[in-house]
Amino acid sequence: LYVNGVVVASNGIPGKNQLEEVAEWYPVVSFVNLKEGENEMVLHISNFAHRKGGTWADFDLGPGKDISNYKHWLIAFDFFLIGSLLIMAIYHFGLYSLRRVDVTSLLLGLFCICSTVRIGVTGERFFVPFLPFRSFETQVSLEYISFFLSFGVFYQFLISLFQYPRKKWISFLSWSIVCSGVILVLATKATVYSHTAIPFQIFILLQSVYMFGVMFRAIRRKAEGARAALSGIVILFSTFIFEMLYQNEITIFSAIPPIFVYPFGVFLFLFFQSYLLSDRFSQAFYSVERLSDNLLKTNEAISKFVPTEFLEQLNKKSVMDISLGDQVQRKMAVLFSDIREFTNLSETMSPAENFNFINAYIKRMNPHILSNNGFIDKYIGDAIMALFPNHSEDAVKSAIEMLTEVRVYNEFRANSGYKPIQVGFGIHTGNLMLGIIGADNRMDGTVISDSVNLSARLEGLTKEYKVSIIVSEIVIQEL
Repeated sequence: LYVNGVVVASNGIPGKNQLEEVAEWYPVVSFVNLKEGENEMVLHISNFAHRKGGTWADFDLGPGKDISNYKHWLIAFDFFLIGSLLIMAIYHFGLYSLRRVDVTSLLLGLFCICSTVRIGVTGERFFVPFLPFRSFETQVSLEYISFFLSFGVFYQFLISLFQYPRKKWISFLSWSIVCSGVILVLATKATVYSHTAIPFQIFILLQSVYMFGVMFRAIRRKAEGARAALSGIVILFSTFIFEMLYQNEITIFSAIPPIFVYPFGVFLFLFFQSYLLSDRFSQAFYSVERLSDNLLKTNEAISKFVPTEFLEQLNKKSVMDISLGDQVQRKMAVLFSDIREFTNLSETMSPAENFNFINAYIKRMNPHILSNNGFIDKYIGDAIMALFPNHSEDAVKSAIEMLTEVRVYNEFRANSGYKPIQVGFGIHTGNLMLGIIGADNRMDGTVISDSVNLSARLEGLTKEYKVSIIVSEIVIQEL
């Protein structure tokens, strides 16, 4: 560019043929001193490297301070977009590394990277000075490759975001066109592959109809975040239309350079999606907390049916760890207790009175088993079977305390007009086999051993000998 015969700016070297020309594409600001009256501007330009020739945009003329401020604003705008997109990319890559099941974070991060590269080699072309030899071919190829890949990744992101059952032939067609474009860029020069811009733009317009259909279906299905995502896509699509018209030299709003509008549309779209994904992760964390609370309550409920002490004997941390056939052998004391003539007693009560009576009785017995290092293996109607893994004396102490509690309970029953009850206890110590029996859909923990049978028989003998507690010889020896 000459002003009054003096070179004030240059890009590359214009030539009369491809060998003389050195292509370069970079915006420049020049400050010139004008003379009074007429001033002559002469531009030498050549093009043997691209499908389109001439200047990319109109010259902006004005006072040096205004032009300088405008240039700084454009650079700051690119810096803002590039920095924001890189931060979003790192953030979403981090989300994907923490939860690799959800690929939407990975796809959004890749879209951020593609958009960053495209912004860096268009507009103010911030990345151009850092390219090898400031290569024009490298600059344009990065612009086209990032453009192709941005669309492919965006399409995949949208389908994955709303779990839409994609049609394989549409996905195959989309990625075939994207990959073909990338291969063409890598295999040819800009004079060839730059002709793909308009066909690819038309393809995007056609594909956008399908993608908007996906969005409207998601809204009808009341998919979470669908409306917010649609807002971001409308903004992105609108700014893409502006840039497409600008690249094809069709100006609608001359006051706003559309080439700078599209990157801002990308930023707004990514901001919407980042918010949407962050909201999804927030909801996921809330669901995890809620499920953890429910799981804790479920485990507490299960422990009422499967004693945690029973699981400890099987070396299991929770009921989820057990499986059919788990078993272990331990030496323990077995306490078996039963209410005498309970059948006759229950026939005089209604079902509600039966259950109220059994529950009131067991509620009084349980603490005396637990306080003596025992745990309840099972209830068999009015009968209680308890295990004591440490010492035989624990079982004897527990039986004595339970018997004392029965006397207190009988006083309460007498005052309430009910008949007193009598309870027998049988205690024996021996080797037990603890394990899980049943089928895949219904399992139960149980104890298998002659020792269990013997303690039950000893309890039965209390009726014959009219005593409350009978223990085996082994228990006597261990006291």
